Amino acid sequence: MVTTWKSIRFGFASSGSYFELVLHQLVPCLTDILLARELQVLVTILIMTQQEYNIDKIISYLSELQTQLSQIPLSKKATVNNNEQPSERRSEEKRHTKSCDRRNEEKKRPSWWVRFREKLKKICKVKNEATNHASDSKDSQGGSRRIMRNTDEDEDAHLEIRKLQSDIGQMISAFKNWTQFQNNMSKSLENDLRSSMVGATLQKTGSIKSRTQDLKEIRRKISALKCQIPSSLYKQSSRVLSITESLTDEDIDEINETGSDIYLPDLHVSEDFKHSSGFEDVVEKFQGLDDFTQKLCLLSFAVFPENREVTRTMLMYWWIGEGFIDCDDSENSVTRILDAFSTKKLLEPVEDERKLLPNSYKMEPHVHSAVIYLAKKMDLFELYNHNGKLIMKKSSKKKVCLVKDSSLLRDAKTSAMKPKTLQTVFNSSERFPDFTFKWFPLMDSIRVLYLGRWERMAERHIEVESTEFLKNMKSLKNLRLASFQGISGIKKIDNSICALQKLMILDLRACYDLQVLPNDIGSLENLIYLDVSECLKLDCMPDRFEKLSGLQVLKGFVISQSDDEHNCAVKHLVNLRKLSITIKNYRFKAENLIESLRDLKQLESLTFAWRARFPVDDRRGEETKEAKLLMGMGNQTKKWGIRWQKDQSIDDTYKFPDSLKKLELECFPETEPPSWLNPKDLKELKRLSIKGGKLSRMSDESRNTEDKWAVEILRLKYLHEFKVEWRDLKDLFPKMTLLEKYKCPKIAFCPTDGNGVWRSQPETSPNM
Repeated sequence: MVTTWKSIRFGFASSGSYFELVLHQLVPCLTDILLARELQVLVTILIMTQQEYNIDKIISYLSELQTQLSQIPLSKKATVNNNEQPSERRSEEKRHTKSCDRRNEEKKRPSWWVRFREKLKKICKVKNEATNHASDSKDSQGGSRRIMRNTDEDEDAHLEIRKLQSDIGQMISAFKNWTQFQNNMSKSLENDLRSSMVGATLQKTGSIKSRTQDLKEIRRKISALKCQIPSSLYKQSSRVLSITESLTDEDIDEINETGSDIYLPDLHVSEDFKHSSGFEDVVEKFQGLDDFTQKLCLLSFAVFPENREVTRTMLMYWWIGEGFIDCDDSENSVTRILDAFSTKKLLEPVEDERKLLPNSYKMEPHVHSAVIYLAKKMDLFELYNHNGKLIMKKSSKKKVCLVKDSSLLRDAKTSAMKPKTLQTVFNSSERFPDFTFKWFPLMDSIRVLYLGRWERMAERHIEVESTEFLKNMKSLKNLRLASFQGISGIKKIDNSICALQKLMILDLRACYDLQVLPNDIGSLENLIYLDVSECLKLDCMPDRFEKLSGLQVLKGFVISQSDDEHNCAVKHLVNLRKLSITIKNYRFKAENLIESLRDLKQLESLTFAWRARFPVDDRRGEETKEAKLLMGMGNQTKKWGIRWQKDQSIDDTYKFPDSLKKLELECFPETEPPSWLNPKDLKELKRLSIKGGKLSRMSDESRNTEDKWAVEILRLKYLHEFKVEWRDLKDLFPKMTLLEKYKCPKIAFCPTDGNGVWRSQPETSPNM
């Protein structure tokens, strides 16, 4: 650890900064591994801000480029005759001399500056090409020629220059904010970690307990400063993290860095860790949790690897299955619990600039190691042996976690596992969970069966060879949660699952081979959550689906070619709060579907995804009339249907429930906006997402002053025909606080960042 800090000190030595003095005081006393880790993260970030490319110099370069762009003539009608050729040569010689000077100057500047200039030259080249079409004038005397501009290319060049100016302006603003961040951080460090104060604290000769408290206070201040660092600065390049090059192999083995995440494997096995202030801090926070339920929820993180993202939805499903939280207020309960963990620094929300609130969380290594230790002490999960190796072992609380290659372990045998008393089976890292199927006939106490993927990204392939095991699921009488998410090889869900009257959550998401759901699925009276989204081979829903009257969340409902557009099964599911529908019937009119949703008074989130294959006339290779109608090509006549009539009484029938707050459209097949997509009928809508499809614009009705969109979060992706300018978009959505724009080339002048995200800036008080 001292070697690590010598490397960090070396990073500051060249700058002679104030931080070097602080580190001189800290290094001899850094016996606490957790305090060292906090300082390591903070100081590494600060090293990055002390690199050779000075921010003021960057701002100066960008401002100079901005000035040069503003001096480029955008519209010029020049007349050149043969008598001006000598003057033209002299001008060319001057330009050549200036060009040489500029090249010499560029050699002294960083390489990125050269790239900027090259991009500028390309833009100028576009402008020059717009002037290369000239024609001889029949009325001219002395053989003079007049240069004519190509209007379209000139406008394109003008547009490119304006876009470049806008991008540079945003970069200048960002770097100025970065400078302000550096100044604020320096002041905070000088105030909270003055050299004399730190030195006096660390050189105390009092009791060990007093010294530990002082270290905790220093760590608290450093943690507070670390929270002020923007998340983007954690994504450092390999060159920035090169301070580890001077470490020994043993040091690298102790702390393995991948990106911004630091891994401390087997820390919970070390006896020294149990006596560290970091461990004591976690235990103190654990004991201070509000109730026993929160403690169980925290200990459930032991089954996940350290620094791995876990989604809020996955945790909600699991905790409902365990009985930790009530399903009636599950989303609010999960949010409160995770917020409490985040406030106590037991969990770290994963920041995503595309979202206003975090959707996933991860646990830092020292907290994770403490949680593993506590989970074992409370007999909740037993995941490691005394050497720190992963094992699959049933705990005294009747829970078992499947780990990689569990099938090769002795406990995989039914005689060794004794599955009759098992209450939870959770797949942490096993790719082939087939061996658990022979447990099914005996597992009459099981409540949670999570064999599928819990990861947010589909990085782990899970596969089963046969689905015969599903016939034995009728034995799982107490099962509340069944998750087969992401498992390949499941083609059919057997009817035996319909005997599970206590089943509340059935997660079949991303079962890519799934083709058939059980015919008697309507008998699952207590089913609340059903997810069959991303099941690409699932073409229809079973009969009696409308009997699932208790459903609150339904994802992936399929409308097939044979479905009656006037009697959609979802119209009977009156308790739905979230619904996503995949339309595979090209004849199915969205208006009739919306009409079926009118009675869903609790519906808050709705997704339409068009996946229909439109028919093609093989003889001529042209789309049929029905296909043209649905693709927006036949909307000029009334004979194709009442949806294009302008009668107000008819339009009122195509109205979403007033409770709707979130609407997503995927692959919308028409170019013209539908009549039902207007702010007048979606007054409570806060989130709107349009992804893919042919939509070219928003409805003209939204331009009325009294009917503006109340949408706060707008997402536009893969809309190649959607055309609008930023000022018009802001006028349509005056309450917009977040915009995500991706691969929408005709949406112009949006002040989005490099990831296509724009956020409104909070209004500041005049006195601030």
